[in-house]
Amino acid sequence: MVAGGAAAAQTGTTLPAGAPPARSPAPAAPWPSAGAAELTRGTASTSAVRSAGETPGFGEAPAAFTPQAVVGLFVQGCLAHDGELQRVVDWAISAGLEPLDPTVPALQALLEGRDGAVLAVPGTGARVMIAAASDQHCMVWAEQASGPGVRLALLQALGERESRGARVAVELDRQVERAGAWRQQTQWRYRRVGGTDHLIGAVTTLAERPAAQVLRFAPPAPSLGTAPDGTPIR
Repeated sequence: MVAGGAAAAQTGTTLPAGAPPARSPAPAAPWPSAGAAELTRGTASTSAVRSAGETPGFGEAPAAFTPQAVVGLFVQGCLAHDGELQRVVDWAISAGLEPLDPTVPALQALLEGRDGAVLAVPGTGARVMIAAASDQHCMVWAEQASGPGVRLALLQALGERESRGARVAVELDRQVERAGAWRQQTQWRYRRVGGTDHLIGAVTTLAERPAAQVLRFAPPAPSLGTAPDGTPIR
């Protein structure tokens, strides 16, 4: 449950060099186990009308990098709209986010080959973005944000939803070394009240120094059947 994840988030520290990652059973995820935190992003061209100033709900540019703002973007954009492309885009435009050119190769990587749209929080230099793709895939990418802070803020948001009747269960929680840094990779199975199952994923750095953080929302990977021992094949 979320409470168990919160305790892990508050005790997570940077592991010494060469320390092995914690091992746990790894259910199939709708994204690579490395997470999008390994993506290399180039300079994105933007067709936005404005590039600085206040963004409704997210504040001035420096405030957009706070854990609360990053998680707020994910909750208000991805979770509140079940990751549905048109609903996410309509909300983002009304909230003042700036559309980016999705044909830029680095932004295509955020969409993972799917049709979709990428929008940035104004004044962040496209370092805080939301990517909405087909098939209910939605992601928030935030550079220069605190990994432990983003993780804790997400746990608090999920805990609040759980207290209102949503079902939230940890499926995967491990520490991995990716792109020269230790990261916490967590996956939850999530079902809002009256909704269907989806997966929420977070790839956040363990160190306090600002870095790239990723939050994701997606439908569960389809089951390929049942093994002889009764476990699902994915």
